[in-house]
Amino acid sequence: MEAIKSLFINLAKVKDLSNLEGFVYITSANITALEANYVLSIKNNDFIEKVLIPFFDSMTWHSKKELDYLDWKTIFKIKELGLHYTKDGKDLIDFILSKMNNNRLSTNESLKVDRTFTSSEIEMILSGPSNYEKQEDVES
Repeated sequence: MEAIKSLFINLAKVKDLSNLEGFVYITSANITALEANYVLSIKNNDFIEKVLIPFFDSMTWHSKKELDYLDWKTIFKIKELGLHYTKDGKDLIDFILSKMNNNRLSTNESLKVDRTFTSSEIEMILSGPSNYEKQEDVES
């Protein structure tokens, strides 16, 4: 994990994002006395957008994990636009999460996934204005 952390920090320095030590860190949870679970966390949107996403975009994927990654990128974009605060944005995130990981398997009959969003609806929501944009008052 330390090597992966170093790789990402070095990639950030190449992209002129310095001083990211506090945003990229490793945590652990001891499961048993002999076993631990480690997590690499990245908590900086600039880092995610300029380093992590281009890194994963450059990879060749050979599994359904590519679809999960593309879904994750869509959720990141929704949050970057502030749309996760709107009903449509929340519904879209719930829809995306409902079809990720094992929910994507067609053989999993116990999961009933509501797939009401279409690609055009997703594109319409993402192409709309950001929830963070400052709108000027329009006089009538």
